[in-house]
Amino acid sequence: MNHIHLYIIMAMLLIAPCSGYALQDSYIGDTAIYGGSTTAPKPNVLILFDSSGSMGSTCAGCTQSKRDIARAVVSNLISTTNGVNFGVMRFNNVDDGGRFITSNIGGSSYTTTIKDMDAIHTGTTTNRQALINIVNTIPASDWTPLAEALFESMRYYAGGTSAFNATTGNYTSPIMASCQSNYVIIITDGASTQDLDSVLTGIYDCGGGDCSNAH
Repeated sequence: MNHIHLYIIMAMLLIAPCSGYALQDSYIGDTAIYGGSTTAPKPNVLILFDSSGSMGSTCAGCTQSKRDIARAVVSNLISTTNGVNFGVMRFNNVDDGGRFITSNIGGSSYTTTIKDMDAIHTGTTTNRQALINIVNTIPASDWTPLAEALFESMRYYAGGTSAFNATTGNYTSPIMASCQSNYVIIITDGASTQDLDSVLTGIYDCGGGDCSNAH
């Protein structure tokens, strides 16, 4: 593919009027006496970054690789967007699906799960700065398991176990309230090349390859 396609999947996992991070027992005078939260929780945005080998190529008329262009776009998005919790997942290089990235930033380990970008990671380095630093090191060396990586992001949001990575325990879901908006942004240069895991193929029996009745 000659162009980087940005697919924005803006699917709110749960949508409801939001007046606070958690529901409280309602009694007459509660708000007047104790006060109440009227600030909606920040939206969660998980970016699936295409780290496939083809991202290392240069498209026609460009002077930078697709990977470098994607790095710049994602870094700028994280840098200039306030009031949003960001996280980044890359594709796996050998196994299926996608994974979060853990790296040493400022002498302290940072994992690219969804976080408050204004919080301090270590010293004077914010989570925003740490995440941007890691984004700018993402290589172009993997397969393109689009569906599997998206499935893994769902497991993360749900607080489930990893479908593809050899980890123990469950993910810690970033969702703090039932009314919180949760998004996945996929940045990729093309179609899937590696979505064959039985985790996906077993979801629906397509009956000899005919999936016209799948839903």
